[in-house]
Amino acid sequence: MGCLSVVLAAGMDVNAEGGQQAQLRELEIPEKLDNIILDNQELIAHAMHDLDLAKEWNAIGHLNKVRVFLERAKRSAATARDPLTLAKVDWFTAVLDLQDGRVEAAHQKAIAALGQIRSLPPNENLMEMESQFLQLLKKIEENSQQLEDLGKAPDAVIINAEMALLDYQIAALKEEGGFQAALKAMEKKLSLLEQLNHARDRDILHQLQVQYATREKEHQNELLRRKNLQQQLRNQEIKTRLHNQLLMIALAITLVVIVLLMLLRKREQHKRVMKLAFTDELTGAANRRQIMEFADNELAEARVSGIPVAFVICDLDHFKKFNDCFGHDVGDEVLKHFVRACKESIRDGDQIGRIGGEEWLLVLPGARKGQIEQILERIRKRFASNSIPGIDAGYPLTFSAGISQYDSPSDTLSALLKSADKALYEAKNSGRNQYVHADLEDVSALI
Repeated sequence: MGCLSVVLAAGMDVNAEGGQQAQLRELEIPEKLDNIILDNQELIAHAMHDLDLAKEWNAIGHLNKVRVFLERAKRSAATARDPLTLAKVDWFTAVLDLQDGRVEAAHQKAIAALGQIRSLPPNENLMEMESQFLQLLKKIEENSQQLEDLGKAPDAVIINAEMALLDYQIAALKEEGGFQAALKAMEKKLSLLEQLNHARDRDILHQLQVQYATREKEHQNELLRRKNLQQQLRNQEIKTRLHNQLLMIALAITLVVIVLLMLLRKREQHKRVMKLAFTDELTGAANRRQIMEFADNELAEARVSGIPVAFVICDLDHFKKFNDCFGHDVGDEVLKHFVRACKESIRDGDQIGRIGGEEWLLVLPGARKGQIEQILERIRKRFASNSIPGIDAGYPLTFSAGISQYDSPSDTLSALLKSADKALYEAKNSGRNQYVHADLEDVSALI
């Protein structure tokens, strides 16, 4: 045990080249002892010696040699079956695994080391070692949980874990007298601290970038929301404007329709007024005013064109008897029947009008004597066909007529109508149911 300590101390004090030769000599010691049977104390000492060398090589960053001596320490401790030595080897293995980022492997080794310690009878040193192991296990579990939560541990988490392990390693090396290795570990810790500061700066920058991106996204979303709101307001305004326009168009159309209806109604009223003014209300024939105006116009036209025009005054025979015998209602029907017979018999352009109670004036433009007689004959036949309710079918319906014709520009309407009236009087005196042509010269002589 003392020999091993001297070798370890010598390896720490020599220069770099001498240190490598000393370590090579240490590598040869187990090879020379492979065929020698060692007791447990020697195996434990051999294991602790190799573990110390592994820590030294780890402090100066020679990981290949660390693994060589650590593997030899494991074999010696396993052969000795010493729980305390196995616990120290597993503990340092957990430190290396955590240092390399193998958190799951470090966790398993730390649990194995803690199990070895707890299998021994408790004492003060073991209790302190168990406390250190528990702290290491807690740190490993925290890192493992962070890896599970984050998917990938941030740089700051890994660096903090490595610094915590270095703290354990520095404390252990100081206790064991490995001041040079402790110094190397402290230098590594300072380097890690600088990395941690950079990592924290990167984390802060990343957080600021995330915050900026988040706020920028929120700003863009707010702008988009406002833009959508403005678009909705514009659409609503357009919709309202269109609705108002349609409403105004509908109101305008309604007003136009109302005005048109009013105009049509006024026109109809005007037509009815004109009809009442120029039409006989009972029979629908022209009244005295209209037929006289029509006769005067046709006479003026005849004076210009020289085309003849005839004027026929008709009077229903014994009309007073209809009213006395059958009543005024039947008398009214007789008058209507006579107008229908006339309208069905006269030509286009001819006109009939009522000039008295049962007296009627026919104006026949362009009609000569033969045409006049044909028209009156058609009227006679249609009027004689009795189809009036309230009158016996055999009861005679007849009328008498006086005819005058325009022959000279000197003829006036008054003279022509007086001539026709004289001819009518002659027809009635001659037995009724006949028509008589007036001779203007004779009329003039009678006057």
